[in-house]
Amino acid sequence: MECPILVVAEHFDEKLSSVTLPLIMQGRHLADRNASELGIVVLGSGLESLLEELATTGADRVYFVDEPELKHYNPEIYTEVMHQVLTTVLPQIVLLGYTFVGMELGPAIAVRTGLKLLSNCTGVELTNQSLVITCPLYRGAVNVKIEFDPRTRLILSLQESELPRQPATQRKAVLQKMPASVGNSRTEVVGFVRPEPGEVDITEANIIVAVGRGIQEKENIKLAEALANALDGLIACSRPLTDLGWLPPEHQVGMSGKVVKPKVYIACGISGASHHIMGMKNSALIIAINTDANAPIFNIAHYGVQGDLSQILPELVARANDVVT
Repeated sequence: MECPILVVAEHFDEKLSSVTLPLIMQGRHLADRNASELGIVVLGSGLESLLEELATTGADRVYFVDEPELKHYNPEIYTEVMHQVLTTVLPQIVLLGYTFVGMELGPAIAVRTGLKLLSNCTGVELTNQSLVITCPLYRGAVNVKIEFDPRTRLILSLQESELPRQPATQRKAVLQKMPASVGNSRTEVVGFVRPEPGEVDITEANIIVAVGRGIQEKENIKLAEALANALDGLIACSRPLTDLGWLPPEHQVGMSGKVVKPKVYIACGISGASHHIMGMKNSALIIAINTDANAPIFNIAHYGVQGDLSQILPELVARANDVVT
């Protein structure tokens, strides 16, 4: 059997990960352009509810392996089972999210199958004449387009922030259980350590004031919090601050954090590494404040201010309070 376009579905706690449905929309677009079928592959245990949902997302087929050994994501076992599935389905293009799972599973599958892997992609176009992949380089400062023969077999991991969000087409997918041999593994997943439930959801915020390593001291977070409060917004941060323990993980924006699209995003002392940019670049208005005039964040900001946060933020708070009163 063959299914030219195949999406790898991610899920956790019996719920699809946020990247899965946009990946399916991207896969549907590619399949339609190529007049071919779109398939989804999902591994796990007790998949009934997920299969029911996946069958209505716009794919033609849903390939699944439902085994007790696949209850928890184990990269060693998942790689072996995915290899078996891909050997049977023979896709031309395999789509994964550029997530922790995708970054781990993509290279492992590529090694086992011999397929070429392009990671951290922001776009893919397929025509009868060419297959064009867009990838960021130099910390997101530039994008490159890589052209392949349309018959090239590839594994692509795509940034969630660049995936389409249009509604699914109306169709009912065929469910197809795949035979797979789940062998012994050198590793065992015994459980997951879940963070404490957060009190904020930055993905729903209209205004975000985000801080990065450039604030220099933990005490300076209070300056950004004051501005967020004055604007009725929420505080967020880049990964270095969560690594330092200055703010909890639910405040982190970026590839390893959350993707946000507020009306206003104020980046304070954030240099603009590509992993952070992919989590916020679709904000309606981006304002960057940084002492470094060459910081990459200024390349995507609508407005930029070069200066000292300790002087600029209190002034902004005062102005915001004046407007409110």
